[in-house]
This record gives sequence, structure tokens and C-alpha cells, in this order.
Amino acid sequence: MKQNTLITLAACLIVLLILPSVPSKSYATSFPLEQTISRRQSIRSYTDENVTSQQLIEVLNAAYGFRNGHRTIPLIGSDYSLTIFAVNATASYQYIPETDMITMHDASVNKETIRAYDSDWPSNASIIILVVWNKTKMANQYFASAEAGLVVQNVYLAASSLDLGTCCVGSIDSEGLRKALKLTEDLIPLLVMPLGYSITPYPDASPNFNLMTGNLPLVQYSTSSFERALDDMLFAHKWSSENLTIQELSQLLWAAYGYTNITHGTSYHRTTPSAVGIYPLVIFVSNSTGVFQYSPENHSVFEILQGDKRFDIVNASSNQSWARSATALFLVAYNSSYNGGYTGDFGTLSHEFIEVDAGAVIQQLCLEASAWNLSAVAISQGLEEWNGTAAENLRSILGLPSPVVPLYLVPIGKRFIDTTPPQIGVPSQDPDPSAVEANQNVTVSVDVVDEGVGVRDVILSYTIDEGNTWTNTTMNNVSWSTYVGKIPGFEAGTKVQYKIIAYDNYGNNIVQDNAGQYYVYMVVPEIKSFIILIVMVTLVTLIIIRKRKRESQSKGFIKMSKEKSVTLSASGETTRNKTILMFSLG
Repeated sequence: MKQNTLITLAACLIVLLILPSVPSKSYATSFPLEQTISRRQSIRSYTDENVTSQQLIEVLNAAYGFRNGHRTIPLIGSDYSLTIFAVNATASYQYIPETDMITMHDASVNKETIRAYDSDWPSNASIIILVVWNKTKMANQYFASAEAGLVVQNVYLAASSLDLGTCCVGSIDSEGLRKALKLTEDLIPLLVMPLGYSITPYPDASPNFNLMTGNLPLVQYSTSSFERALDDMLFAHKWSSENLTIQELSQLLWAAYGYTNITHGTSYHRTTPSAVGIYPLVIFVSNSTGVFQYSPENHSVFEILQGDKRFDIVNASSNQSWARSATALFLVAYNSSYNGGYTGDFGTLSHEFIEVDAGAVIQQLCLEASAWNLSAVAISQGLEEWNGTAAENLRSILGLPSPVVPLYLVPIGKRFIDTTPPQIGVPSQDPDPSAVEANQNVTVSVDVVDEGVGVRDVILSYTIDEGNTWTNTTMNNVSWSTYVGKIPGFEAGTKVQYKIIAYDNYGNNIVQDNAGQYYVYMVVPEIKSFIILIVMVTLVTLIIIRKRKRESQSKGFIKMSKEKSVTLSASGETTRNKTILMFSLG
């Protein structure tokens, strides 16, 4: 124990020495979100100046951390499935979102260790960020890649707001990186993002007003910064009935896929990155009057279908009928005929880059919605299969050509003021409360719903000391309303009490504690060992009883034999003669 403590303290000291520290104040500038978005660009050349530990934590917190009790990205799929690592010249580290801390991963793994597997992109960048997919948390590769896209967009914007530079690198040797980082087979590196100071300073940036000649109004600057938009983000499941204004629609569509005034070669930058600069996505929006397609080239929309199709659209996605209350449904789709279907992945990564692009667009919609006091959420249910049944149904509903592949839905609307907490059902437990053995994990499942703004977090809270201290663990959303959490195993004789706490996206909360009695179980000795012990004791007892009985019978036989012997002897010669006679006659 003493040796482990010393190792931990040494590791912490190494972190403090290797990552330069600064006062704990925010370095992020107060640009309007739209200006920070406009500054976004891929930086490929860096100075030798080190990124401080404070700056790195700010970037990682913006990318994948918690703000005001919520994650900085919406949920894609059933769980948050990524692990973020950071590597510098001397060691590798892991970011822990729940504590907003960086911990030592491996002191023997550094930038040079991984250079051979990331196309030599790090150059002189101070730090290399690695986005890694944890397959044990979610098995769907498409969703994991889209989740990575959400993170990528946040890293770009966080770097921009801190006057740092970054670039998303997808052409990596994933297996080589996994081995170099000493990761298990369930951890799959997806992307690499160098982080450092750009050799060339950021140019003045803004939305590209010169291209905005279409039927949408010019984009305006909000009063919200990138940091503020992260803080105020609301992932809702209910909205007010008030329609979006044409200005809000203009802001959202530009943020999703519009142009900025920064140039790269002969082309302008876009608000989101795309592998090899292809930009093969198509953005549709459906409201009460019809379905429209966004044209980024002149910042306009054109109608492709008349009438309200929102109910049909959400029904095609695993009957997510709650989403119909959003006044606008944004559909992110892929045009597979664009650029001859080439996506920059050389055919080795199945649609991964397209999913990353889509994730960046979804994050932009959520951020811009936050900046304009709107709420948004991502819908992935029903779209797990690439170009599957849901995609075909959506194509049919919207009259889209076959090359268009629907990917994700993003409902957005005016914020609904919700004061009602979620509803929690009665939890179930496996194993049964009467059969929890020593050191056996206990799985608790419960249904939680919120008809207002939606469930934010469900916490499983347990105590083993009659409530003097409580341990909280976040339960995973395994289906639409079902949440699952685990209580670790304890020694025999331990009394465990637990309760469920649920929060909605407005912070309203409720506790399910069995009317103050809590849910209780007592850890019993391991059943198999207990049964074996009982059987062994029973067998030994039977053997002893049987042995004693035989000994008792044996003593009785000997006694009887002696008595018989005496009787025979008393009969004298006559008996012996009779016996001899019997043998002779035989």
C-alpha cells in the first residue's frame, strides 16, 4: 500500500512538472460565437511553445467535459463511448470528464512513440490529442465516429478561442496507435488532433457576407461566446409552440454548413471541417409548412416538399413522437453521388469520415441554438444501420433520390419552461436482494421519463454505513427510458442501501428512495461454498454416526460370540462328536 501511494504521488508530481501550470483563470477570449466559428481552420505548422496544463484542460473540458451538470455534446447512441488521451514530449495522459482532471496514462509513451502511426502530423505541436472509441460502452462504429465529430468541432472552437491551433487527422494507423499507447483491444483510436501555437496568427474572420445573396437574412453576431454557449446548452425533449424566426433559421443553417471569409487556396472555409475538404453533406429542415433544402453557396433555402411532414419523419426514426413538438426538424444527410462517392478514407474506414463530418454539423446546430436561447437534441434511434430501413423510409417520405443517405435528425425549437421533475419507476435488482453473494456486483435497472425538457442524468446512490456517506454513480441509458447502474461487490454481512436520483435538463430533480426506507439488501456468504460446506458437514456427520454404529454392532457381536462359546464349552464332548458325525455323513 505504501509503495502504491508513493507511485501515485510521483505520477502526480510528474504531471505537474511536465505540464506547465498557470493561474486557474479562463484564457478563452470573449469573441461572439459566430466569430469563433469563423476563425475555425486547420493549422498544420506550429511553434515550439508549450501549451499549458490549464489550456489543455480547458480544451478537453470544452471538447468532452461537463458544464453546469450536462455534457458539452449531445448523446449519440446509447452511451458516451469515447476516451480522450493527450500525449506530449515526455508522457501520455488520460482525460477524466467526471472530475475534469488529467491523469498519468504511461510515462514511457510520448509523441515520438506514436509518430510513426499518425502520418507524422504532430510536427512541432506541443500536445497530441487522441480520440479513442471504447467498444465496451457502445458497439456501433457509426455512432462512435459521429460522437468523435462532435468532439472534433469543440476542439477546433476551443483552440480558436484560446489562440491555439489544431487539425483533425484521420489518416492514422489505428492498430499501430493502439499498440503504441498500450491500449486493450476494446479501445480503438479514431482520430488524432495536434494542439499548439500556430506559426501564422489567425486572420480577421467573419461569416462570408459576400456570399449571402439568397433568401435568408444576413447572419448576425449573438451576445454569446463559445464558452457561454457550452454553459447554456440545453438538450431538450419538449419545446414551446412558438415558431423559429427566419433570422434564427438563418443562424442555424449557416452555423451548420455555411461559409466564412477565411480562404484556403482558392476556396473559402466552411463552419465545420470535412475530410479532404469534400463537403458531401446535405442539410434539410422541416417545419409546419414544408421541407426545405439549404444551399450554402448563396445562403438560401428552397422548398422540396409542401406540408407538415414532421410527424412522419419522427415516426420513421423508431417512433420518436416527442420530437414532433420541435418547430424545426433538421436532417443531416450524405449525398453519396457527390465527388463520385469518394470520401477521403480510401475505402479502409467504412463511412467513418462521413460520420465525423455529420457529428461536427450536429454540434454546430446545438451550439448556435444555445447562443440564441433555443434548445436542441440529436436523434440517432432507428438510424443505427447505415442506409437501412429508417433511411429508406425517410427518403420515401421526403421524396429524396436514392444517392441521398439520411444520417441524423436534430429537433430544435424555442425553450419550454419546465418546472416538473422526471418520473422514476420502481427499480429492479439482479441478483435478487435475498441472493447477493460476497463480492458480487449488483445491477440496478429503472425506468425514468420526463415529458418536459428530457432526462439529463440518473444517479444510483448507495451507502454501506447507514447513510453516513453516500457513493454516487451515473446510470447508463440502455434504451429510450431504461437506465442501468452497478453497485460493486462487498464482503459477506454488509448491509447495502440505495436510492435513485433523476435530473431533467432544467435541473429539476426527484429522488426514489422507497418512501424513505431505501432499497436494501444484505450480502450473504457465497451460496455455492455454503452449500458445499453443509454437504461436507452432513457427510462427515453421517460417516461418524455410521462408524460408531458399526463399532457398537461389532462389540455386541464379540460379546455374543463369547457367550455362545461358553455355552458350547459347557455342552462338552457331546457337541463335538455331533459335529464330527455330521461331516462324516456328508
